[in-house]
Amino acid sequence: MPQEYKHLDAHARCIIFTLRAEGLTLRAIAARANVHHTTISRELKRNTNAQGGYCDKHAQKASLSRRQNSNPYDHLFLCRC
Repeated sequence: MPQEYKHLDAHARCIIFTLRAEGLTLRAIAARANVHHTTISRELKRNTNAQGGYCDKHAQKASLSRRQNSNPYDHLFLCRC
């Protein structure tokens, strides 16, 4: 059975923000948010500002912006044979 993937929503980002501020580890945050710990790591890597802080509202806005500006055909290439 194939694994199902899902994007983080605003609620999950709020959980990450709150638990990160409390000083919990990535694995503890992941357990409470019910996602894999690498998901938390990638989220923080993508959405941490220059000062090293994470804001859930900014992260959600940036995520929606990336999704809106993405090109679903970027990964495809045409081959002339």
